[in-house]
This record gives sequence, structure tokens and C-alpha cells, in this order.
Amino acid sequence: MLKTFFLVASLSLCLIASIKGQEQLDYYLDAAVANSPLLNAKKNDLRGASLDSALVRATYRPQVGFTANVAYDPIINGVGYDEVITNKQQGSTLVHFDMLLPGNRMVKAQNGFAALNRRSLSLDYSLTVKDLKQQVTNQYLVVYGDQQQLAYLKESFQLLQREDSILQRLARANIYRQTDYLTFVASMRKQQLLSMQALSQLKYNLGQLRYLCGIEDTSLVSLSKPNLPLAELVNVDSTLTTRKFTADSMLIASKHSLIDAQYRPTFSLHADAGYLSSFLFEPYNNFGVGVGATFAIPIYDGHQRTLQHQRVVLQEQSLGFEKGKVVRLQQIQRRLLRVQLHDLAQQSKEVEEQLSFAHALVEANRRLLESGQVDIPMFFMSIQSYMDLEGQKWSAEVTRYMLINELNNISE
Repeated sequence: MLKTFFLVASLSLCLIASIKGQEQLDYYLDAAVANSPLLNAKKNDLRGASLDSALVRATYRPQVGFTANVAYDPIINGVGYDEVITNKQQGSTLVHFDMLLPGNRMVKAQNGFAALNRRSLSLDYSLTVKDLKQQVTNQYLVVYGDQQQLAYLKESFQLLQREDSILQRLARANIYRQTDYLTFVASMRKQQLLSMQALSQLKYNLGQLRYLCGIEDTSLVSLSKPNLPLAELVNVDSTLTTRKFTADSMLIASKHSLIDAQYRPTFSLHADAGYLSSFLFEPYNNFGVGVGATFAIPIYDGHQRTLQHQRVVLQEQSLGFEKGKVVRLQQIQRRLLRVQLHDLAQQSKEVEEQLSFAHALVEANRRLLESGQVDIPMFFMSIQSYMDLEGQKWSAEVTRYMLINELNNISE
């Protein structure tokens, strides 16, 4: 029975030991950015926005086109369209030229709106990259924590396994009771089961990380210790989130200029050349050209201009309220995270001190165990206490990385 158990345990440890390679956090961050459909769509939106200024310029360039038209309006028994209006029949083939001459205010307003829209989309893209990287980093830390837990359980099992042969010999010599030894073996089997469960959890979370990054791979790899230094805290007004709010506010405000520019006088030129005839008198002489101009001044629009300005003001107020709320929450979150990091540092220091005592106790009990001066349950309790502290140590390390990741994300 015990031989079967140790064979299974050995196979499990071999499977754990088969974890290959070491992959860096940057590898997953780069893959996530490169493979994200959302980022690709936002990048195309940004490229499209870069064409807005060109579209504005194209709108005010000469527009040239060609039209052809033939019409016949018969009068039957004196009934039909008025011949004075329709000329009864007509045909035309014309090349026409149209050009809108905008005022400086309209061009400036449209170009300004296009530039602000590009800036807003650029910041939106950067924010999406930042949030995606935070999500990937968190999942990386989850997998790294699973990896640390697996290593901790493996170490715990190996520590118990080293003592098994001694305890088995002492139990056969009746220095220790057989029941105490079997209790010890049961504890070893429990550690082996926990290792198998931890390995399964590691595989699942590693698969989730690769799914998030768009990586097609099923091999079991080892993740390197993340390099996550605590970034310097910047002023809240300088963060990407606040800058995005500022850009959006300026974009909305620029709509006022666009609305006002639409109510400025407009002037346009038009010309045409070709053939236009009613076929009633010398149709072979009806080739010609025509030129003209149009000048328009808006006078009354039923208060549409005022209503459009009011709608823009409401958008500005909503954005201002949202910005104030987000900035306040970020400031509160910053304080809470810094307090958590400080408390965690104190706890980690205490754990380190207790670990040195727990390790000394395990070594002392090991020496006493061989002479039968300490019972097996007490020896196991000292090992368990030491391993629990080891677990708290790596758990605090992973928690610290997650707090730093969140704080860095807010500060960026």
C-alpha cells in the first residue's frame, strides 16, 4: 500500500518537475496588445480620424461632375404641360463645376474639432492598452501565485518524505507507536493530494492567461518572478484618465464653435459647359457655358442654434460630474492602497522573523526525533507551522505585487 503511494507521489513530483522554460511578464503583455481585436479596432478608428482634416480640405476643393438629361413633355389635343415652362422637349449634357468658399471661422472650427477628436481617440487607445496590461498582469500574478503554492507544497511533501524512513524504522523498533506513524503517512498523502490539486489549478489559470493574450499553447511553463517596481506617484491631473476627460471636455466645447460657424454667411461659385437645348430653334447652336455665384445668410431657424448649444452644455455638465467623481475615487484608492502596502510590509517582516524560529524548531525536533525524545504529532506540528509560514510568505509576496500593479495603473 505504502509502496503504491510513494510510486504515485514520485510520478506526481516528476510531473511537477517537468515544468519547462521560464517566460517573462513582458512576453504576455506584448502578445495581449498584438492580438487584441479591441485594440486593433481602436487603432483603425485612430487612423480613420487622421483623415478628418484631409476630408475638411477636400470639401472646399472644386467639385467637378458630368450630367446628361433628355426630357419630352407632349401636348395631346391641347392637353399637357405648359409649353412655356417645359419647352415641350429638352436635352442636356453638361460638365459642371462647384466650389464652396468657406470662411476662416468654419475651416478653423472643423480642423480644431478633427484635431481634438484624434487626441481623444489616441488617449482612449492608451487607456485601453493600460487596462489590458493591468488585467494581463493580474492574471500573470495569479499563475505565479499558483506556481509558488505548488513549489511550497512540493517542498512540504519532500520535507515529510525525508523523515519517513527514520520514522518507519523507529516505529518498527517500537520507539514510536504504529498509529502515530500511520497518522504521519496520512499527512503525507494529504500533501500529495494538495500538490495534484494545485497543479491542476495552475494549468487552468495558465490557460486563462494564454486565452487572454491570444496565445495558442498548452505546454506547462514556469513564469519568471515579475519585475514590478512601485512607480512614482504623479499628480492626479497628469494621469491618462484625467487627460482623457480633459480632451473629451475640449472636444465637446469645440462643438460650440462648429454650431456658430454653421450660421455664418456662405458663398459658393458654380459653372457649367456643354450642350443644353429644347430642340425647337437651331439646336445645333445650343452649345455654351454658364457661370454663377450663390450667397446665403441664415436669418431664422426656429431656435435650433440655441437648442444645440444647450444640448452641448448638458454634455459638458455630465462629463464634468463624471470627471470629479473619478478623480475623487482615484485619490481615495491611492490612499487605501498605500496603507495596505505599508501594513503588508509590516506583516511580511513579522513572518520573516517567525520563519527563522520555526525553522530552528524543526531542526531541533529532527535531532530529538531520532532519539525518541519528541513524539511524531509534535514533530509534524512543527513542520506544519513552518510550512504555513512559508505559505504566508509567498502569499504576501503575490499580494504585494497585485497592490503595486493596481497602484501603478491608477498613477499612470
